[in-house]
Amino acid sequence: KEEKLMRLVIQRKIIIVTFLFIPLTLLLMFSYYPNLNMLNLSFTDWNGVDKAYNYIGFSNYIKIFKTPDLIGSFLHNIIYFCVGLFQMALALYFAVLLNKKLPFTNFFRSSIFMPYIMNSLAVAYMFQQMFDFEHGLLNMVLKATGILQFFGSEGVHWLGNRNLVNFSLAFVSLWQWVGYCMVI
Repeated sequence: KEEKLMRLVIQRKIIIVTFLFIPLTLLLMFSYYPNLNMLNLSFTDWNGVDKAYNYIGFSNYIKIFKTPDLIGSFLHNIIYFCVGLFQMALALYFAVLLNKKLPFTNFFRSSIFMPYIMNSLAVAYMFQQMFDFEHGLLNMVLKATGILQFFGSEGVHWLGNRNLVNFSLAFVSLWQWVGYCMVI
C-alpha cells in the first residue's frame, strides 16, 4: 500500500508539472522574452529595420527626458494615472461596502457594473451628448443650478478646452471601468 501511495504522489506531481509546463512556456515565450528583448534593444541604436546595431547605453533615455514634447505627453498621462488610483480606491470601497447585507445591494452592484458591459461606442456617444457645449446635460445642470455663472460664459467646453479635456475623458474611463475593478 505504501508503494502504491508513493506512486500516486509521484504521478500527481508529474501531472501538475505537465499541466504547468505549457502555460509557463507560453508566458515566457510571449511575455517575458519579448519584454526583456525590448529592454535590451532600448540600449542600442537599432532603427527597427537593419540587422546591425550598436550598444549606446542610456543615450536613448537621456534623449527622451531632454525632449520637451515627450515630457508633455508624460504630464498628460499623470491625470490618467491619478484618476486610475482614485478608481482603484473607489472600486475597493464599493466592493467592501456592497459585500455586506444591505438593502438594494444587488441593484447597486449591477448599476455599478453596468457601464463596463456597455459598448464603448455607446459610452462615447452618451458622453459626447453629455459634454456638448450648447445642449449638453452637464452644462444644462450647471446653468439650472446657477453654478455656470461662476465660469462667466454660456457653457463650458468640456471636450474643446485643453485644460479640461483630459479630466473629462479620465472621468469617462473612471465611470466605465470602476465596476470591473470592483468585481476583480
